[in-house]
Amino acid sequence: MKRTLCILGAIFAALLWVNASTYADDATSQPTSKPAGDTLSVDELIGHVVKATGKPEAIAKGLKNRVSHSELVLAAMGIRAKVTSYHSIPSGKKADEGLLAVTIEIPGMGSQQIGLKDGIAWSVDPTMGPRLLQGAEAAVVKRELFSDPASRLQAPAKKKVVGKTNFGGVECWKLEIALPESKTPEHWYVDATSHLVLGMESETETMMGKIKQKVTFSDYRDVDGVKIPFVAKVESPMQQFTTTISKIEHVAIPAEKFDFPPVIQKLVDKKREQEKAKEGAKGGAEEGKEGTTSAPKGS
Repeated sequence: MKRTLCILGAIFAALLWVNASTYADDATSQPTSKPAGDTLSVDELIGHVVKATGKPEAIAKGLKNRVSHSELVLAAMGIRAKVTSYHSIPSGKKADEGLLAVTIEIPGMGSQQIGLKDGIAWSVDPTMGPRLLQGAEAAVVKRELFSDPASRLQAPAKKKVVGKTNFGGVECWKLEIALPESKTPEHWYVDATSHLVLGMESETETMMGKIKQKVTFSDYRDVDGVKIPFVAKVESPMQQFTTTISKIEHVAIPAEKFDFPPVIQKLVDKKREQEKAKEGAKGGAEEGKEGTTSAPKGS
């Protein structure tokens, strides 16, 4: 049971590459000296990344509807999990108001589902059962809507360019991102020559607690005019994982793909009933207070 929980926690951390985080110090990313005048603003750096990744309209189209199939390998545990992800941002909705449905098939252990609908993040797995995710875990899932590095750098957050540094032997620009729900920032590394995102360092908030991790992106391929890294290597004290995408499609996705599973729908209904009852009790208290203060004095 404990081993199964550890594996599922590790998979959850590896799948959701960008998370509520803090900087994980690593010898591969020590700052180097920066020549005078060798600077970039945040807008300039992100502009270079977007230009290197694809045309803005192609990136925007990719965010609207994306289906990806990948394999997550935990070599040390001998596990190869199949991952299918559906991302959609309905017309008229902002990027952070989208829909997400992820299924992870784990041989011999069953499947884990992760989703987002109506702003509600949820998870169902063999050990923890059905859950409505809160706080940092919910934020992790919501950031999955920004389904490639270039899009994630454009997600709402406070950012600053720290300067030049070395990441994996490549000179990079280091971008610091302070996420709303995190007390400390995460760091992203942009190749100073190609302007493709090569990696990021963070501390992941999972059901197993906080886990420091480093992610390295590679094997960029063009998909409908957008360069997407097909390989992500995740390193942490707990494990090392590799996620390899086999196929990405930008196609219309049936609305039912994002429906809550029955066990999650029950939790959602219960949550909404509690919120409604709480709101009713609050309204009743306010009316009672108003009635008391406005009642005429007796003779």
